Amino acid sequence: MALSDAEKAALELLFGKIKADAEKIGCEAMESLFQHHPDTKSHFTHMDVTPGSQDLKTHGGKIIHAINDALSHYGNLQENLAALRELHTNKLKLSVDTIKLLCGCLLEVIVKHFPDVDKSACDKFLNKVAIALISS
Repeated sequence: MALSDAEKAALELLFGKIKADAEKIGCEAMESLFQHHPDTKSHFTHMDVTPGSQDLKTHGGKIIHAINDALSHYGNLQENLAALRELHTNKLKLSVDTIKLLCGCLLEVIVKHFPDVDKSACDKFLNKVAIALISS
């Protein structure tokens, strides 16, 4: 199910706020992923996955910026995320489950920081991003 115009507008406002703390929020999502699903650390052996590490902050920021960019290109997610899909699913062999778990952890962090967020719309959008990252 697609986002309504109102949901997309609300998410654009939300991600405008999230972007200001992209590294912090993205890092928290990665930390949550590793805390609740420690087996996912095996996909990130090239990074320092210690909580609060610069690697987690940098990668977390990249995740937030990529999701914000995906929202800006919502009508064409498949094409917009093609390079990231190639990198994460084909080259890095990130599993579908890991991508979905990270989206779930990100949603939890967003709700923690922005309790008034439309959780359903945010979940719907993150699910669309996850699907675009795993399907060709």
